[in-house]
Amino acid sequence: MKEEKKITKKATTAVLRADGTTSTMHYEVGFIPSEEYGFFEYYDEESGGENIHGKGGLWLDTEIDVDDDGQEECNEKCVDYDGVYQLNDTVIELCKEMNLDMSEIE
Repeated sequence: MKEEKKITKKATTAVLRADGTTSTMHYEVGFIPSEEYGFFEYYDEESGGENIHGKGGLWLDTEIDVDDDGQEECNEKCVDYDGVYQLNDTVIELCKEMNLDMSEIE
C-alpha cells in the first residue's frame, strides 16, 4: 500500500505586539488527506517559542463527491480543533490556502 503524502504549508510573518515591539512569527499547518486529523503550530522567533507558542490538532470531516464524469473529489472540512482557546487567523488562512473548508471554525 502506498503511503499518502502529508500536505503542509508554512508561513513567516512580522507581528506588532501590544508593547509596540515586533515579533517574527513562524507558522506551520499540515494534514494527510485520507486521515481526518491535522495539526498546527506557531511560535515567535525571538524567544524560540518561550514567549508566544501555540500548537494543537485539527479534526476534519472528509466528504467524497463524485462529479458527472465519475471523478471523485475529496472535500475536507475542519469541524473542530484543540490546543488553543481561539485558532489564530494566520492558521485559518493557511488552512484555506490548502483548500480546507474552515466555515465551522470562523
